[in-house]
Amino acid sequence: NYIGGTGIDMIIADASSQNIGVADISGIEKISGGAFSNVSIQTKAANNGSAVLLNLTGIELENINLIKGQNGDDSIYLEGSAGAASTALTRNDTVYGGAGNDSIYSGFGDDILAGDVGNDLLVGGAGLDTITGGAGADTFRFDAFSESVVGAGDKIIDFSSTDGDKIRLSSIDADASVSGDQAFVFIGSGMFSDVAGELRIELEADGFTHLYGDTNADSVADFEIVLTNGANLAATDFIL
Repeated sequence: NYIGGTGIDMIIADASSQNIGVADISGIEKISGGAFSNVSIQTKAANNGSAVLLNLTGIELENINLIKGQNGDDSIYLEGSAGAASTALTRNDTVYGGAGNDSIYSGFGDDILAGDVGNDLLVGGAGLDTITGGAGADTFRFDAFSESVVGAGDKIIDFSSTDGDKIRLSSIDADASVSGDQAFVFIGSGMFSDVAGELRIELEADGFTHLYGDTNADSVADFEIVLTNGANLAATDFIL
């Protein structure tokens, strides 16, 4: 356990390829790899197989190569836990959940998230994120259309309808011109028709499936999510 006190408290690696094992952390302002390479933060081996909360919200991370869970139902927070305000964590992080039903909440950088085996929840947040669910029924959650912008949309590497994967957009208001929270409507590969809240897919020349959403009824996409395995989405693949 790492428990800081008053003042600026730091954890600093003292060797390359070091794993900083964390079971509980509070009062720590910075974790650093120092001058060393390939330094990782991971949940402690003693908690392997257990449900672990690793909350790094508001902690400055410096020269950290990987953030990793063990084989349990881990929750890893980089941007704000369970309703807490997000912090400006702008690093480009690599977060690996390990086996188990993991929940990974990334920060504001261009992050790499990997869930591994299990039914994982993956939230990339802002930035150009690359997300892999691994085996199991994974949920790829987006909370604002600004999290995956047109021309630089987040990439989902291995979406699988067969595994039960879902893209969750239910936190996004599909039509801001109407009071309340409106749900999107999936129209397949059809063209936008000047109706707010439409979702469409297009298999483009790059071989990727591009998912577009229109939130203001101008038939121009306001956000984009890219599925690099060319998955052919259906209405049942979404939580809207």
